[in-house]
Amino acid sequence: MAHKENPLTPSIMENIAKVIGDTNNGYTGSEIMYNLSLNNIPDPSSPNEKLTKWVRIYNAFVNYQNIHHCSNDILKFIKEYFAPNRFVNKLGLFNEQREEVNLQLRFCGYEITEEGYIIKIQSATTISEAQSRADSFKQKLHNQNAHHSVIYYAKSELMVNDYFHSVLESIKGLYQRIRDLSGSSLDGAKLIQAAFYNDPAIIINNYVTQSDKDVHRGFSDILQGLNSLVRNPQSHTARIDASFSEQDAIEIFALISYCHRKLDNCNVIKQLS
Repeated sequence: MAHKENPLTPSIMENIAKVIGDTNNGYTGSEIMYNLSLNNIPDPSSPNEKLTKWVRIYNAFVNYQNIHHCSNDILKFIKEYFAPNRFVNKLGLFNEQREEVNLQLRFCGYEITEEGYIIKIQSATTISEAQSRADSFKQKLHNQNAHHSVIYYAKSELMVNDYFHSVLESIKGLYQRIRDLSGSSLDGAKLIQAAFYNDPAIIINNYVTQSDKDVHRGFSDILQGLNSLVRNPQSHTARIDASFSEQDAIEIFALISYCHRKLDNCNVIKQLS
């Protein structure tokens, strides 16, 4: 007989059901029916009942545990949901939902890996302990004294350790700050060209001597480089998402922080229409 996994608490089952049965990003009604059946979990809901999807999943979980006094097939159901092939080109959603569910599972000694497996870990006993892994990357940025704007613009992605998209959102935030300073509605390379090159709207020094202008031009080139490196549409591929490491993110965040600190002391010469 297979080892019986400990039952999940009602609150944990409810919170997990709300993720898997999310109206916009969870299972469809037909997927719920199929995967409950696939994992030998009876659906106690009547066909005539007008239940939300998450309530239907929650009721099935509770009914299963009342009968079997374990969570074996519930864990299998969760594992099926997080099969990586379901999230092709949706890495951000995969990481976000996986972390939401992991924050619940860690209290009962389980965790979903990046490969979609459920592994046993030491049970968390506090909220801070359950969140520790999600916060680890964010803490590293704090330890490096990252500019507050970096963390502000990327906070949702940082909470799920989605390195590529956290960098992408932070660069978007950097460019939004440049738009706010310059009054421009442009974006990307066109924004940087208009705000910093030739007759600049924003300068980072006195912009008088040739040395001043060379430093200013070097800073402008860094901004352009960030656009080409991360924001260029050719970079938005699943391959980049998959290979973008924590170290990559930390090093680029340091560069973005540098840019924000330069903007902290910049001079706005004119407003762009």
